[in-house]
Amino acid sequence: MGVDISHDGSIIIYETSWTENYVEKKKIDLDKLGWDRRIHYVTRQGKELWNKKILGTPYLSPDGKTIAIGKSAGEGRGLTILDQNGNLLWKYISRETRNIVFSSDSNYILFSGEGGLQLLDKSGNLLWAKDEERGAITSGAAYIVTEKRVYDKQANIVTEILGRDIIISVDNSRAVYVYPNKVSLLTWPDKTVLKEYIFTFPGATAISRYGHYIVVGGKSAASSNNLFIFDTVTNTSWETKIESKFYFLLTDDGKYLLVIFINLNKLVFYQIY
Repeated sequence: MGVDISHDGSIIIYETSWTENYVEKKKIDLDKLGWDRRIHYVTRQGKELWNKKILGTPYLSPDGKTIAIGKSAGEGRGLTILDQNGNLLWKYISRETRNIVFSSDSNYILFSGEGGLQLLDKSGNLLWAKDEERGAITSGAAYIVTEKRVYDKQANIVTEILGRDIIISVDNSRAVYVYPNKVSLLTWPDKTVLKEYIFTFPGATAISRYGHYIVVGGKSAASSNNLFIFDTVTNTSWETKIESKFYFLLTDDGKYLLVIFINLNKLVFYQIY
């Protein structure tokens, strides 16, 4: 079910409804007993280091050392935080737990729950809550980007989002502003415009860790609904035709791009450089 991977790819965490091994050994009739839902902590080579019977959806910190398990109803609802050995660190009670994300340095957790969008530190202390639905969080929780505005760690509003979206690089040095007709690359937080790319309609957008690469799915003035990759340092670009609904994932270093073509039931894995 739920799957998450550490940023270096060395650790994988996932949830199962039951394990074949468990069912076979215990001779369980699942129709009578129900599910054996478990969280599994596994190395890249497939070695399982531990599993625990916990209800909820798991999220793994970028460094692979912290697990956040979100549960929205019943006993144990809220956030359950485990260390890399599966030991309980702390719990945070909330009637809802949605859109859970870690900061890139693994020291902060952002989630939507009872009381709105909430920022917690690594010890489970509530730093602030806002009436927002979801957000992205940069290193050190320096900036939290929601659908409406950008906040700093102290909950001050840095800027309102006047276009469609703002994406900040992981090191907090660059930002991409997505407007209805263009995508702009800016220095951050002083907001000096470095480059602008004109689109008829820009779609999904991503930026690499240091702002070197920008990926945009959308329509430019001279093409159909394609996928564009911009090297902001050499001022070169690459374009590929898109024949299906899609979404994509860009690695932090900008080296690899995974495109999921929804209507074609196909994955395409690109190496950018």
